[in-house]
Amino acid sequence: MIFLKGDWPFYWPEHLSSFAIPEIWSSVWPTGLGGNQAIILPLKLYLQGVVWLFVNTLGIPWEITQIIFFFGLFAVLSIYSSYKLTKSWIGALIYSTNTWILLVFFGGQMGIALAYSIAPFLLKMIIAFIESSTLSPKNFQFPISNFQFPMLAGLIFAIQVMFDIRVAFLTMLVAISYSVFYHFFVRRLNIKLLTINYSLLTIVTLLLHAFWILPSVFITLRGGNVTSVVDTTSASLEFLSFAKFENSLSLLHPNWPENIFGKVAFMRPEFLIIPIISFASLVFLNSKLKTQKLNNIAIEQYNNRTFLFFALVGLIGAFLAKGTQEPFGIVFNFLYSNIPGFNLFRDPVKFYILTAISYSVLIPNFLSLLPKKNLFKLIPITFIIYWFVISLPFVTNSQVGIFKARFVPSEYAKLKEFLVSKPEFFRTLWIPSVQRFAFMSDSHPTLSFQDLFKSNFASEFKKSEFQSLLSDLSIKYVIVPYDSEGEIFLDDRKYDERLYRKTIAELNKIPRLKRVERFGKIVVFELATTKPHFFLEKGSNHISFKRKSPTEYAVNIQTQNPTRLIFSEQFDSEWKVFFDNKKIQSIPYKERINSFLLPAIKSKSPIIVRYTPQKIANIGYVVSGLTMLSVVALIGISSRKK
Repeated sequence: MIFLKGDWPFYWPEHLSSFAIPEIWSSVWPTGLGGNQAIILPLKLYLQGVVWLFVNTLGIPWEITQIIFFFGLFAVLSIYSSYKLTKSWIGALIYSTNTWILLVFFGGQMGIALAYSIAPFLLKMIIAFIESSTLSPKNFQFPISNFQFPMLAGLIFAIQVMFDIRVAFLTMLVAISYSVFYHFFVRRLNIKLLTINYSLLTIVTLLLHAFWILPSVFITLRGGNVTSVVDTTSASLEFLSFAKFENSLSLLHPNWPENIFGKVAFMRPEFLIIPIISFASLVFLNSKLKTQKLNNIAIEQYNNRTFLFFALVGLIGAFLAKGTQEPFGIVFNFLYSNIPGFNLFRDPVKFYILTAISYSVLIPNFLSLLPKKNLFKLIPITFIIYWFVISLPFVTNSQVGIFKARFVPSEYAKLKEFLVSKPEFFRTLWIPSVQRFAFMSDSHPTLSFQDLFKSNFASEFKKSEFQSLLSDLSIKYVIVPYDSEGEIFLDDRKYDERLYRKTIAELNKIPRLKRVERFGKIVVFELATTKPHFFLEKGSNHISFKRKSPTEYAVNIQTQNPTRLIFSEQFDSEWKVFFDNKKIQSIPYKERINSFLLPAIKSKSPIIVRYTPQKIANIGYVVSGLTMLSVVALIGISSRKK
């Protein structure tokens, strides 16, 4: 049995065996033509590090490893972390099982889920430090023992950034906002102490992520682009603004409970009880405060004004989570267009995180302040029952996502063996799109016709220049998938066999495509001609090359005259050729892939084709590693000092 759903991928053992420390360039990401993967390098470092250590080195099956280090880790961290913040099992229940995080988790978005699970713990740590930073500036000191907080918080924040930078950003935004709120409305803080700690926390985080930040800065300064390849236009923002204000205010995911992308469900009025209970806690703002002694100073733990802060966080989160939807959708559009980095939130529902944090604090507070007698004692139990009842549609609709029992169809196992038996480099083009069981590797990347060309394949294949382009892209096989999961050949979100048959019929009409294999409902066509990973624009293509790493190749070539060497990877000007103390920069070929204008080459030594930012990434890995050792050492020393 395998675990599979949404964004959670399936890996063949042959692919897992190649996992190691990831480099800045990937031949399979994002489209199969290769690309700079700085934006996802932190998460890939965790994934590939876990696979390398536990699967490839210790021999633990991937099926068990993913349960422990992804699914199980989320469950443990989210419950423990939210309990630390709220000091309430009801708060932990709300934070760990609300509709938004359930659909994220069971939709396989494990990076977001793991970052989300860390947020309350980090927030609690920072809040505790803020509330202890009221020492008089006259007594200010910063001994070695005070390094423990910024080192530990920086390490935890760096881990959260590794899983998802957007969730980490929102967590730190809440923490900094709380600092400002606390200073002006609760108790004056030692700004100098707080500034030093926030600065150290930031420095630690940046240094721990130097392995992708340094090459990203290097590429940006040279005019390159390391941002995500997704569409960040205003049109895409409006398309992804699924949640209405009543959804976000009620902590109700717009796709609940079916979790079908783009299918917005009707509002469920029973969820309106959640914000009512949450904000009802504000009625008790004048209740007696609990205090405790910390460093001989009375600290108000989660005082009245603190609850007001969390109420504001919940309202702001609900307002932003609706995106461009009314009321005042123009505000999100303005922020998206004018605030640098805000386009990270092109999917506005990420702001549900703020509302989840808010309600997990406010609701337990309201329940705890009710009279502890008569029928009032039953209200917390009633709330728990209510919570499970409103979650019931998720279970009854069999929305178990990644945990639904699935097995790899034998057809895909046979296709994998067919591809693995051919060691030379080539790509496969899937029409209309790549199926999740498709085999891919660095030597056999997969391409989706829908994602790459965004046009009608039948009309495109009739053009001779299009088939020539496919050859230049080293595409050897065109594959029509067996849609075993009912995700590809859809009409009105339902599988339609006619679309599958029509696709095969259209491809059968193309003269330069030859049907070579059929594995059940998987049909494999072969292109008449396919060029290798490296080839010459003109003349003989009898050149040899060796892949040293994803970012470096050695190419053996001898030419009597100047020539053009084509490298069939997504164009990036940072690819360069090195030989005889010369450096030649890549120029685009057919607006898609790399090429190098070479002089006559008579030397028998191979030329080196290298992606230059990798050198900076290697330095970054060293910086990150040394920082990790230093942070652990300082935490240990400061703990002993205390």
